[in-house]
Amino acid sequence: MPVYKTSFEINASPRRVWETVTSFDRYPEWNPQIPAISGPLEVGKKIRLRLTLPGRPALDVWARVEQLEPDALLT
Repeated sequence: MPVYKTSFEINASPRRVWETVTSFDRYPEWNPQIPAISGPLEVGKKIRLRLTLPGRPALDVWARVEQLEPDALLT
């Protein structure tokens, strides 16, 4: 199974980061590569992501939420 993993430092509180990454309807405001996400944010459930990478056609993919710890972890 493909895995997309990234990490970087963010100058914001864990609460603010959590609010941003879990506000699916606001992704188009700040993430041009993932302009749409939908689905339940619950462990074991699938969410749908639309990927728009430069020079490639848009792609709809599914991801399963494996871990969920508010203000700390989302995989």
